[in-house]
Amino acid sequence: MDATKLGKFISELRIENNLTQDELADKIGVSSGKIISKWEKGYTFPDFEMLIKLSEVLNVTLYELSVCEKLKKKSLIEATKHKIKSSKDILKMNIQKKITIFLAVVIGIIFGLCMIFTIDNYNTVKVYELISLDKNFAIEGSYINAKDYNAFNVISIKNIMSDKSQYNIDAYDVEYEILDNNRRVFAYNKQLSNKEGNKITNLLDIIDSSSFKKSILKDSLPKNNELIFRINYIDNDNKKNEIDFKFKLEKKFVNTF
Repeated sequence: MDATKLGKFISELRIENNLTQDELADKIGVSSGKIISKWEKGYTFPDFEMLIKLSEVLNVTLYELSVCEKLKKKSLIEATKHKIKSSKDILKMNIQKKITIFLAVVIGIIFGLCMIFTIDNYNTVKVYELISLDKNFAIEGSYINAKDYNAFNVISIKNIMSDKSQYNIDAYDVEYEILDNNRRVFAYNKQLSNKEGNKITNLLDIIDSSSFKKSILKDSLPKNNELIFRINYIDNDNKKNEIDFKFKLEKKFVNTF
């Protein structure tokens, strides 16, 4: 999801709903309109809970936010509702016409609902929370699974071990991976450098500052709910090491149009 494109879309929806940045901030429960301003300028990106609240306040679906455009969906639903309401008028007609038209309306409604159901399931947006299964590491973030957009949004990773000394070392060439039964879902380079690049950093600081968003290809989508988060790094002795911890995807939200 492009942060600049999303920010422009949020701004358009806010103006369309006659809301100031401060008013929108108040409705979704953030501290000030400055946060909204940063979103709209593409400087920062709302997490999945804020995306859900934005979709409710700005009268769009989560899927529409994910693709940054309003989609034509209401006309079909409104037409179906209109047919249901008009059934009262049909009762005033003679019996033969009434039966014929009533059956036609019922068939039309069934067909319309089937179409809506098909569209809904085709364009379902599922949001999962990342839950750590490891006593040594905590992870916060989300995974969004939609028709045209699939991505992990890792907000933070925390080393919650009582003794952190084994990770209080210098490291470089840090890479994050998510694995599904040893199959790589994606890899993300946190720090690209080498020993001569003067970017050697304390590994604890790297872990505690972990935050990134990564889109994934359809052929790499996770097939299981339990996954492995791996942190690859090279230590000061030029040896490659890795840290693994398990986490799961817990479904938190499903939205359709």
